[in-house]
Amino acid sequence: MTLSDAGSIASLVSLVLTMFVFFNVREIRRGVLYKARAPDLLKSLTNHKSALNTYLTDYAASARDFQRQLSLIEGTLLALERKVGWWLSQERRAIRNARHLVSRSRSNALAYEPAEWLYNQLSLLVERLEQDWRDREWL
Repeated sequence: MTLSDAGSIASLVSLVLTMFVFFNVREIRRGVLYKARAPDLLKSLTNHKSALNTYLTDYAASARDFQRQLSLIEGTLLALERKVGWWLSQERRAIRNARHLVSRSRSNALAYEPAEWLYNQLSLLVERLEQDWRDREWL
């Protein structure tokens, strides 16, 4: 093994270590942001979910209000998505899927059954995120 080969190997090892440190620092930053912002975002999401439930009680009269609430929910989900886990984590995928569902639902008027299904999916997501937050509080 020549000195040039050893230098190349050391350079590759250095690159791998740098990438490892970069991703760890990014995850630490994301975790700190999540700890700081998650309670507010989860409360906002819970309030939006509660508003959707109210609109579902008389959906025929409040369908437009239901649709308007979806853009607020999408914005909250987008802010939350960036602070939860790494790109392929289960929580982040669940938020991304819900955000896409809300985005698609926002573009066209919903009948009662799809609106109720959307509400149920958001309720499941909110409960899942609240449980995740409670688990993280112990750390």
